[in-house]
Amino acid sequence: MALANSLASAGFTPTSVKTKADVHLNKDDKGFMINLIELTVDAVVPKVDNATFQQHVEKTKTGCIISRALGAIPTMNVKATLKN
Repeated sequence: MALANSLASAGFTPTSVKTKADVHLNKDDKGFMINLIELTVDAVVPKVDNATFQQHVEKTKTGCIISRALGAIPTMNVKATLKN
């Protein structure tokens, strides 16, 4: 939703944005923890080029409430594909 909002606010209204999240758990001496989140995004956004799309993806990742709330997560990867 945040990516769609970011794009729409810039004048690029998405036709669809589908996101899949793979959350990886690990265990240390204190118990289980999330150590990696991998997001796969497929989006259809008319009239936007891939470079601009990727800028919005990175902006959304950086400002993501989950990313900020779980700041202890060492890695959040996003693979975003623009399908026009």
